[in-house]
Amino acid sequence: MSQYCWYGEKRFNHFIGGATFSPCDTTYKVLLLPFTPYGCKLEDDAASKIQRRLVELNQDENLEMNSYCLPNYKPTENFTQDSAEYLRTLHNADLIVYGNYVKGKDQCESDNVDKFCMRFRGNNVEGKIEENGTSLSLLHNGELQGELEQLAFFVAIQKNIDRENYKKAIQQILFLKNNLEYDTAECNVQIAQCYDGLGREYEAIQYYSKAVSFKNVSVSYAAYINRGNIYRKQKKHKLALLDFSEAIKLQPSNAIAYCNRGSIYMDLKEYNLAKNDFNIAIKFAPTQALTNLNLGSLYAILKNYNLALKYYNKGIELNPNLAVLYLARSNVYSNLNKYNHALDDYNKAIELGMKTSEHYGNRAAIYKKLKKYNLALMDYHKSIQYDSNNTTTYFNRGNTYFDMKKYDSALVDYSRVIKINPKDTIAYLRRGRVYRDLQKYDLA
Repeated sequence: MSQYCWYGEKRFNHFIGGATFSPCDTTYKVLLLPFTPYGCKLEDDAASKIQRRLVELNQDENLEMNSYCLPNYKPTENFTQDSAEYLRTLHNADLIVYGNYVKGKDQCESDNVDKFCMRFRGNNVEGKIEENGTSLSLLHNGELQGELEQLAFFVAIQKNIDRENYKKAIQQILFLKNNLEYDTAECNVQIAQCYDGLGREYEAIQYYSKAVSFKNVSVSYAAYINRGNIYRKQKKHKLALLDFSEAIKLQPSNAIAYCNRGSIYMDLKEYNLAKNDFNIAIKFAPTQALTNLNLGSLYAILKNYNLALKYYNKGIELNPNLAVLYLARSNVYSNLNKYNHALDDYNKAIELGMKTSEHYGNRAAIYKKLKKYNLALMDYHKSIQYDSNNTTTYFNRGNTYFDMKKYDSALVDYSRVIKINPKDTIAYLRRGRVYRDLQKYDLA
């Protein structure tokens, strides 16, 4: 069996200095570590040869990638995945590439060192090329370009997906598939995610289906989950149920599929089945806030508000920065006429980033319940700033003006609703009532 000399570093800070990459650098940042621990010239090291090829690819294909081979690095043994992750994070890199040579008499003599192994690790990717060693001659002769191109494109694609630059990511994936013969389950999931992000659900479903055909358990699980979510959005509940059930078969102890299938059962008003799935999800993921959110939402629909509050409270305890939990609990407090508690939760949700027309409008409604009309009006104004065609906000602000006996302002808002939606009969009725109270009977 071949002997390998893995490098490592137990104490990092003495050789690192400052971070290699700026945290403001928006390119895909690749950090490479020298492969040999025996002091060869850096330009002769496999890592430098890989880095030079990555630079060429970046220039030729405009991958927005910034690569750097760390100089003066003298690795020892016992280098682990945790070591790699530490260095990657410390240097603000998106990907770290590292590896080893087969141990020989002199690591700088190619006659005695004829194989190497390359590994890479990043935020959403981890892998290796030839664990048992790849011939160095392939690298020297440029015959390993296909693998390097695949790696370069893979990381560039992931960066564009993270940025929601889906069109560019699709172009890069198709180049991988068509020119580099890189057609894998992961590749098809990536392109499906891009089409899903672009709202092209038909193409997304096609590629998720192709990903499933590779029969890679972990990737198929993700494909079933994502395809099921599209079917749910399309209200194709039976197809969504099938996909989530298939995902459960592949990973029967993963809570996500149970949560998603339970949500379908809620849509179908199959509440007992939903409760069963949500309880299983909590069993497998008791410390996940979202599993508690789902069960709390079920009990809220069933008007079992005490149990709903129990699970919302637990979810907030587990993740106090999840805004949707505060919104959900606020609705329960409103149903219990505990408007001050409801207001506190809505304030927290907006503080955590829920700043939309709908959310300001909903908080305004709570202020109105508390007869804090001026504060309600302020929130209705903010709601309209976010969506100037929100008829619900104009209607509710008109009601608030009416309660304040500001009839002229109420008339303006009801008329605005009618202008946006001429078929809104309730707005006509409310405006007619204002005309009646103003004794303008001919207009009423």
